Amino acid sequence: MTEEKETVEVAKHYFKALKKVGTKRVISALQNLYKQKISEYDNKVIDYIIESVCNAYEIKEHELNGNTVTGDALVSRNMVVVLIKKHLRLKHEEVSVIFNKKGHAMVSHALRDFKGKNERIKEDKIYIDHFFKVDSMISNYKKTFN
Repeated sequence: MTEEKETVEVAKHYFKALKKVGTKRVISALQNLYKQKISEYDNKVIDYIIESVCNAYEIKEHELNGNTVTGDALVSRNMVVVLIKKHLRLKHEEVSVIFNKKGHAMVSHALRDFKGKNERIKEDKIYIDHFFKVDSMISNYKKTFN
């Protein structure tokens, strides 16, 4: 019975916060709490991956969090996802939170897209070249922590 009362109380506070500051700010605060569960090391590697991929594609970091479904922002976001999954032991859901997404579909799609890359296709070759360049940089970056 006490657990049920606590749940109701939390729900009341949640809805008050939604009314007071808006959905986006509440969701952002919840995502920040979730991101804090990721280790400091993982957060540093994630930040380095994002920075490196954004530099490779000459885009701004905020473009990765959009709902873009085409162009360099999508390609970059997918590459960041694949690199995070390769270098860190994070669940799909943990990776999707980094991009303000729910569930694991975006992560699954990025991994599936990566597996389908073909070096004989010009666009894919460019992606693969960027991928291995950034992947090497990340491996070297991670060695600085050992």
